[in-house]
Amino acid sequence: MAGNAVGRTASAAVATAGETEAREFWLPAQPDSARKARRLTAVAVVGRFSPEVVESALLLVSELVTNSIRYAPDATGIWLEISRGDGVLRVGVWDANPSPPVPQNVAELDVSGRGLTLVAEVSSDWGWESEGAGKRVWFELHD
Repeated sequence: MAGNAVGRTASAAVATAGETEAREFWLPAQPDSARKARRLTAVAVVGRFSPEVVESALLLVSELVTNSIRYAPDATGIWLEISRGDGVLRVGVWDANPSPPVPQNVAELDVSGRGLTLVAEVSSDWGWESEGAGKRVWFELHD
């Protein structure tokens, strides 16, 4: 995946391969994009995965999108990828910050900094990949 600056201009793309369906969406680097990402994720997963997977996906996509907007402040937008197949949901968020994501050590009363820890605890798997001028952080949930 590449960012808008590298030639991606479509706001949404769909690809299917076998039993896997994948969708990509460009979202502006604005606070309300977390809400938009939750809505797009809900459309992709409600009725196709258990209520527990849906709830977890909506929580985790919010965390990834919020982190992308927070830590790639000069970016004009981010890419949201949603793929599903064979009982596996994979969601990735690409941003223009090439630095790897680092889970934070937070104090009990801190009000932020738990996002990646939450992603690690709730997801079946998660990780990140360097891609182009940025990175993609992703999680998987198994139904």
